Formats: sequence, structure tokens, C-alpha cells
Amino acid sequence: MGRALNSNSTDLQLRKALENGDPKALEQLWDTYSAVLLAFAKVLLGSRHDAEDALHELFLRIARNRHAVAKAENLKAYLFRMLRNLALEHLRWRSKTESLSDSGSSEEEAMLVAVEASDESLAHDMEAALKSLPEEQKAVLVMKIYGDMQFNEIAEALDISQNTAASRYRYGLEKLRAFF
Repeated sequence: MGRALNSNSTDLQLRKALENGDPKALEQLWDTYSAVLLAFAKVLLGSRHDAEDALHELFLRIARNRHAVAKAENLKAYLFRMLRNLALEHLRWRSKTESLSDSGSSEEEAMLVAVEASDESLAHDMEAALKSLPEEQKAVLVMKIYGDMQFNEIAEALDISQNTAASRYRYGLEKLRAFF
């Protein structure tokens, strides 16, 4: 409960700083959310390079439209939704460009980058386990575990019901447990 209050007060401060045009607001937003947003983007896009591009594009859009972001009721969910939309745009663009070329996507592009782990074998195992999950379950797991988001925030970010978010989380965990 204390963590949620702290997160809400941090978000409120960030929203006020954005609304007031504080030059440090974007830096504070980056420091607060970039790591978890990057992990989420890696899950969605399957590539660290593409995830970094999407994250940078997200912050460019925030910089251009600070006032709209500042008005978001739930800043964290709003950021995740913005990033999800950017990732979907990127995947549509990538699909179009790949269909125009004769070469198919490489295995490297399709591979999911494991969330940082100190032990390389654990990172490899986690990468394989996450890769085996359906996209919907991967997204919810990353948002819940690494993003420290509540199911209502995940539901808002992904435009699904809270029960669906909880179910995807539970099913994803069950599959990960079976993997290990």
C-alpha cells in the first residue's frame, strides 16, 4: 500500500512538472520509468534495438505534447499505453516492409531479449521461457512484475478488463513454473 501511495505522489509531481514546463520533468520521467518501459518494449518488439527506438520515440512525443501527458489520470498506465501503440505502429510498418522485400525475418529478429539477469544461463532460460508465452501473457507479466503495476493499471494500459489482465498473469505464471 505504501508503495502505491509513493508511486501516486511521484506521478502527481511528474504531471505537475510537465504541466508547468519544468525542464527537468522529462529527465525525471526518464529516470522513473525508462527501465521498465524498455523491458516492456522488448517483450512487444522482440528486439532491444527496436525497443530502444520505440522508447526514444515515446519520449519525443511526450516532449512535444507535455500538456496532454500531464492530464493523464494514471500516468504509468498512460505511458504503457502510448508505448504499446508505438510498438504496434512499428510492427505494422515492419510487416509492410518485410512483405515488400523477398527476405523473411531472421531468427535473431524474432528472438525475445531476456530481462536483465546476472547469471547468463538464467537469462538464457528466462529468454526461452518468455519466448514460449503468448504475447498477451508476456505483456501482462512484464507490466506486473517489472513495472510494479496493479491489474487495474494493466487493464487500462492494454484496454482489457481487470479480470482478463489477472487471468493472463496467472496463466503466464503457470506456464513459466512448468518451464522451470
